[in-house]
Amino acid sequence: MPSLFKASLVLIILLVNHKLTLAQQDCLDATFLCSSSFTQNNSYTGVGSEQEVAPGATCLGNGEVNSAWYRFTVNTSGSLNFQINPFNPNDDYDFALFDLTNDSCSGILAGTTAPVSCNYSSSPGATGLSNGSSGNNNGSSGTNQNAQINVQSGGSYALLISNFTASQNGYSIDFGGTALIGDTEAAIPDSIGLSGVCNPNVILLFFDEEFDCNSISGTSEISISGPATVNVTQVAGIGCADGSTNQLRIRFANQIPTTGIYTITIGSGSDGNTFTDGCGNEVPSGTTYSFEVEFIGPELQVTNVLPTNCGLNQGSAEAVVTNGTQPYSYNWNSSPVQNTPVASSLGPGTYRIRIIDDNGCRVQRNVVITNNSPFDLTNTSVTDVSCFGLSDGSAQLIPTGGQGPYTITWATTLPQNGQVASNLSAGNVTAQIEDATGCQESLVINIPEPSEIGIDYTETRPDCGSNNGSIAATGTGGTGAFSYTWDTNPAQSTGTLNNINAGVYTLVATDAAGCSNSETIILNNNFAPAADVIARVPDCGQETGSVTIEPTSGVAPHTFLWNTTPPQTSSTATGLVTGSYFVTITDANSCIQIMNIKVDSVPPPELTATLTQPTCGQADGEIAATVSNGTAPFSFVWSASTNTTSTETGLVEGYYEVTVTDSIGCSDSQTYALAQLPPESEITISAGCLGETTSFSFTTNSVATSWTWNLGDGTTATDSAPTHTYSSSGDFDISLSLSGGCMPHVVNDIATVYAPPIVGFVFVPETPTTRDQVTFTPTGTNGTTFDWDFGDGTSIIDPNPTHQFLIEGFYDIQLTVTDNNGCEDTTSQTIEVLLEPVIYFPNAFAPNGSYENKVFKGYGIGVTKAELSIFNRWGTLVYFSASSREILLNGWDGKVSGKDAPQDVYAFKLKASFYNNTSFEKLGTVTLIR
Repeated sequence: MPSLFKASLVLIILLVNHKLTLAQQDCLDATFLCSSSFTQNNSYTGVGSEQEVAPGATCLGNGEVNSAWYRFTVNTSGSLNFQINPFNPNDDYDFALFDLTNDSCSGILAGTTAPVSCNYSSSPGATGLSNGSSGNNNGSSGTNQNAQINVQSGGSYALLISNFTASQNGYSIDFGGTALIGDTEAAIPDSIGLSGVCNPNVILLFFDEEFDCNSISGTSEISISGPATVNVTQVAGIGCADGSTNQLRIRFANQIPTTGIYTITIGSGSDGNTFTDGCGNEVPSGTTYSFEVEFIGPELQVTNVLPTNCGLNQGSAEAVVTNGTQPYSYNWNSSPVQNTPVASSLGPGTYRIRIIDDNGCRVQRNVVITNNSPFDLTNTSVTDVSCFGLSDGSAQLIPTGGQGPYTITWATTLPQNGQVASNLSAGNVTAQIEDATGCQESLVINIPEPSEIGIDYTETRPDCGSNNGSIAATGTGGTGAFSYTWDTNPAQSTGTLNNINAGVYTLVATDAAGCSNSETIILNNNFAPAADVIARVPDCGQETGSVTIEPTSGVAPHTFLWNTTPPQTSSTATGLVTGSYFVTITDANSCIQIMNIKVDSVPPPELTATLTQPTCGQADGEIAATVSNGTAPFSFVWSASTNTTSTETGLVEGYYEVTVTDSIGCSDSQTYALAQLPPESEITISAGCLGETTSFSFTTNSVATSWTWNLGDGTTATDSAPTHTYSSSGDFDISLSLSGGCMPHVVNDIATVYAPPIVGFVFVPETPTTRDQVTFTPTGTNGTTFDWDFGDGTSIIDPNPTHQFLIEGFYDIQLTVTDNNGCEDTTSQTIEVLLEPVIYFPNAFAPNGSYENKVFKGYGIGVTKAELSIFNRWGTLVYFSASSREILLNGWDGKVSGKDAPQDVYAFKLKASFYNNTSFEKLGTVTLIR
């Protein structure tokens, strides 16, 4: 807000015209009105980047039309009126006036900020606010004059002017009333906000009026001097969404390391100017503002960080604090919270350590607890599988590290224990290692094997009745070179057979590692007879299968030779079981065709069953049969009934036989035994905290017809599921007596009722101010979780929190404590927070003026005593008062011995005491203006 001295200068130059650029068409880019009269030579057409006032959102029925936006600031409080005077009296202008003192252009766009005055009259000519008019919202049929409004010094307004007739003739804007607008003075810093009283790394510098955010040029306009070097790393406006601000955020490279008085100096930046307001006024280069750093906060290093092992809570870290003011408060966000320099029993993860010193200065750091494996599992050896498909591989693991002895378990089909796993197939095998402390880790080891041996061959068929055939074979895969063995007589050991007849030949190929594979090759004659095959599968796995050969070529008659035992020579082989058979077909020209025929079979049905044993004294047993294999559909015969389904129910203790028969007559029979289950019952108790209802229920595998509960405190119940509220905490012996079925039967259990925690709390200071950090400490026993509600909309879960109340008043503090059993209790207290006592004075006053500051008086909160002395420039005492009431209510009226003191700068000395037993002294100057 402009000072009184600046406001008096406005009286002299208020009507001086400024040379302004054309008005802009968006609220954010509005033209600032810097005097009481402004001329818009040419009107605008269209709207800005978007229509910020939509049709119907205000009295402007069409919204913005050929619009322009203006901004102005009120210098002195009073009544305000203005006239928009078209250069062509037939032009029709409309307007909407918005109060943006505590609002912004974004509120207008969002439709949440309504105009304080709006006129949409269809009458041409001058329009605006005038003395004697009424109403603040005139529509198209209303008058074009609204009532004048009352405004306060420092108020900020936006004026939207719409040109309904769309002419380009222009207009003037002329302000009147007792309030004055305009600004010829630059913004001046008037207060500061620190990031705490401790050595800050950022401050907020407040100015008495807003300036253009675009005039901030990085860090070049701000320098800071004082007991220590301060490197400014950032200068940024706060709340620049509307293009202007009265707050700067000034950030430093590091926290200020030394206490004392520091001075901010504003100079011309890299853009050639300082901070400039909307009317072109620059902050004078060399303007200074001082602030004090009262305390040096603590510095924190986290050392001795030890990792945890095996994911257990074995990690630790130590907070080492220097500087600041002891004692220090430690807070580790572990679970549970730890309040010592060393945090222990930490699992893997990231932890925050926060330090608060005796002055309330804070610092915090994060520390990462890593997880170490104690094992070294690199000492391994592997024996490959010798031949493809075998299971003769092995692996050995010798762990080191950790704490022996070790337990090693191999995840094989049949688990193996020890350092060596044997009889392994190719692939991955997993070893699980556990040391004497219970730390575990697993390791996957791969067991290789050679590739599978294959045999490739080509054949040359012999002529009928001739031995001019051949087979050339080559081994593939395996390891190294191959050797060959044929089942000829005599045996041959080369890869090629020559001069052979039609027949069946078997070759064994063996590689260099001794691994082998075989291939059976059928060699037929050229022009061998063909035949159809008709096969019948054997029934129920018996020797009832058959195969019939029907030649379709060759010269009859044909002869047949089967490799059955004994050999069969007819075209049909009988008595066959499942398997593979060779038949040699020879026609009259001695041409041979050898065929390999596979005979499949349908396996007979096999029975399995799921048994439900009968309960005590009941016929509720069951056998549910399941059939595998066989040919559906199936039929069932039970020994105990005429039931033909797969499930027999209503059974008592005994033996039961069931036979299943499939559709082709194959069957299977099984006998199953059912045994009566002994009576078993179980009690379920939902016990909790003292004062809560405990419920009881039971389950049994028998039939209970009556029951009696003994609830352990002298109470009995005969309900099947009673409830009970205990009057004390503790363990209660519960017994349930059941009868019926195989009863009587007694079941016992224990109901535990937990006592709630005892809760209370204290806080210091007992009567805090808005500046104090209030420390809360719980009292009582058994609490593990402490949930605080501070009554100001904030809450925290912390055993010993601190909190600052920013607004005076009474706050209801509620603490809810929960123990390990989930029991909780709540207590509350009311705390009174007082305003931070303060006293301050203006830097100028005008006894003969029409402004608020006609006397030099103080403004204070919580002042109990005050003493004010004022001296002229020669050191003569011109005013003295030891009455705080007089100093705060009446002050000095600018007279000395009943006569007006001359306009000058006077020195003053103030001593004050506050209700919280603190005191304050200040030396300053004040300008008397006449």
